[in-house]
Amino acid sequence: MHSPGFLQNLVAARHFCGAQRHGHGGGVLVDGLYRDPYAEAFGGMVSGSNPSFEALSGALSGIARGAAVSIKGKAYTVVRIDPAREGMTLLELEQQ
Repeated sequence: MHSPGFLQNLVAARHFCGAQRHGHGGGVLVDGLYRDPYAEAFGGMVSGSNPSFEALSGALSGIARGAAVSIKGKAYTVVRIDPAREGMTLLELEQQ
């Protein structure tokens, strides 16, 4: 029998992916955690998602607001950079 922590880690591992940062010299592959929660309100009249990507701060050094990022073949723009916790950085993204 597996512990509850094992199941949580398994779910997180399913969402673990690489992001491709694009710049003048090509792209850089960065491992991290991609999330894209979807929410609805008012009986589905208002809906949306909030994609984000979290990775080691060192792997995201030099990234700036407005940077182009590609995850799972989809193009995003970095709209906010947040040091999520020590050693980690969270990028809030907008799909293009």
